[in-house]
Amino acid sequence: MYRSGVVGRVGATHLALLWYQEVKWHIMAGLPKADFTIDSQMIMDFIVGEVREELEGGERRATMETTSIEVDYRYTREELRELFDVVYAEDVEKDGRYDGRSGAINIYTHPWSSETMRAESTLMGALYVSWGQGNCIWQMELEEGFSQEDLLQELGMLEEKALGRKLHGR
Repeated sequence: MYRSGVVGRVGATHLALLWYQEVKWHIMAGLPKADFTIDSQMIMDFIVGEVREELEGGERRATMETTSIEVDYRYTREELRELFDVVYAEDVEKDGRYDGRSGAINIYTHPWSSETMRAESTLMGALYVSWGQGNCIWQMELEEGFSQEDLLQELGMLEEKALGRKLHGR
């Protein structure tokens, strides 16, 4: 999605803020779960490529709006580990529906069991986790077209798999 008015000399940080969602899902989500290195050129190349495609007549994508909701879903540290064990076992790269990071769980509509399913799969949202004294899910980020209830149902299924019961999900 081209941001008209972004012309001239603009720094990578400023562009990354304007292009936050696209950079997050097209670059950051693909980074390894452990140690990694990224430089600003990778972000700039992505943004320039997207703008160039649109200026050359490529199809213009709609901006995906997200909604953030603060929550306080408390777990024990062990319960959070069990949730993440399921998330990592059912990772999108292993034909599952989750993309787990140490501080977030991204949930997709379909497992990535084939290229067709991967293309059809849509990000529903993310659950952001605070480890340490908090040991909780502190925020839900809903992608456009999905509700808090949708993510609570997904959380309920995840809790059932990991903990054998629902704590905060539906």
